[in-house]
Amino acid sequence: MRPPAPIFCRYFSSEIRRLRTSGASALAASIALCRHLPPGYVFSEIDVSGRVHFAGKSQKTHVAPPSLGEIANTASLDKLGTAHERISTSIGEIHWWHLGRLERSAVRNSLEDSTAILDVIIARVASSPAERKKLIQSVNGIVGAANGTARATKADLYTILRGRFEGRPHLLQVITDRDFESFLVTKADELELRHDGTPF
Repeated sequence: MRPPAPIFCRYFSSEIRRLRTSGASALAASIALCRHLPPGYVFSEIDVSGRVHFAGKSQKTHVAPPSLGEIANTASLDKLGTAHERISTSIGEIHWWHLGRLERSAVRNSLEDSTAILDVIIARVASSPAERKKLIQSVNGIVGAANGTARATKADLYTILRGRFEGRPHLLQVITDRDFESFLVTKADELELRHDGTPF
């Protein structure tokens, strides 16, 4: 994760303090603040047992917040964030993330086609033809949805892809494969160049 953004940290802290002066709890203040923030903010209240008690995101944010009741994985959002703030609550902590545009890795596979890279990944992790088909369909579905969102919003496709693939337990072996980052970068490049021949 990149170093915290000082402007975000100062703004976040002052806004939460302002809302809490009216008697609102840290969670209520976070919910109220989230409704008025631009895209790119996610928060989650995590109890002392490490489970997600509440979670939300600002409007048009393309990364899903953690699921209620799951064991929190803050490192997953840390990888996507430019800043991460915490507030103590009566049951644990509220975590806030500011999500920014991600830089594409320079990592490249020797294969130049994203489909070929994905085939290599799936061959390593799938134990049967049925599982292979299921994994490929799942990956392609996520890619298709991310591409549609990027074209509609003009947001960075690679950033959306990274966010959409986080928190997918059924794809864990695919996502953690050594060639998955190369697949994402190559796929993003291909789809952007396919749109009128130039990146959007």
